Amino acid sequence: MTAQKPAAPLDQVIPADRIANLPLVNSARWESADRLVAEFLFDPKADVFLDEHRFSGKPLLPAVIGLESMIEAASLTAAPGSTPVVRGFQIVGPCKFRDDTPQPAQVVASKVGDVWECKLTNVGPKEVIYQTATIEFTLQPGSLQAPKVDKPPFPFNPMQYASKGQAQLIHGPRFQCLKGLSLIREGGWGKIKAAATDNLAGQRTGKQWFLPAATLDSCLVACGVDLFILMNKRVEIPDRCEELRIARLPNVDETCVLRLYYKGHDERHTTYDLFLYGEQGDVLLTVKGYRGIRTVKGADASLWDGELSEQG
Repeated sequence: MTAQKPAAPLDQVIPADRIANLPLVNSARWESADRLVAEFLFDPKADVFLDEHRFSGKPLLPAVIGLESMIEAASLTAAPGSTPVVRGFQIVGPCKFRDDTPQPAQVVASKVGDVWECKLTNVGPKEVIYQTATIEFTLQPGSLQAPKVDKPPFPFNPMQYASKGQAQLIHGPRFQCLKGLSLIREGGWGKIKAAATDNLAGQRTGKQWFLPAATLDSCLVACGVDLFILMNKRVEIPDRCEELRIARLPNVDETCVLRLYYKGHDERHTTYDLFLYGEQGDVLLTVKGYRGIRTVKGADASLWDGELSEQG
């Protein structure tokens, strides 16, 4: 892959039409030639990705939306039409909501060589980091390296999403792209009906989505179901991934095949490699080194259950 040299800021001004085309970014500014700050406002009443993504009944910013936020901010440093490559994505802490009050956030993108180190944080005197990632842009993404798509040895079983009261983490209808699963000891297959790229936009008008957010989230849900079965009802939520690459966004209602490969686990984490294929067998995206983190008490409940319950 040929890395694209990030565009230098022109008179420290970002064209308004570029910002307007981004669905999540409210405003952005250059603080120096190597540092960009983008601002966001997340509203549980208006944002369907919050209303339909709840942990213990309260809105929780989805990992895929946090990552989309960082990619959108970093895209303002690159030439239009560039494709992102994400490395070292990490959820440091949950972006949670006490109630339906809108919550501001920001992404700080700092240039390090030819890449941008990004962090999604709160806005306030005491910094709280939600997510971090290193993002690089290229004008020539090339083909993705992935195993040839194969067929499961058994039929797909219908996916049944948990409803309110059945699980801590609830995904609403717009997130429910995973339609079936066929699992074996080493991983498995998922049948995914791709959503429109902007199906989580709600009232947001920007058109430039970089991630197929609901579709990608469904890939992570498949891992959660697999490890739940594999490890005696163990529950994990997204924690990090080593690398995410995208060849193209899926078409609306495209029937995709997810191939997940179990790579190992320890007391806190389970790790997978993921490959999503389109209807014609082409590779849409790859996720290397995706891992979840346990939410059971005695493991990581202090990070998630405790912090959420403290807000009442």
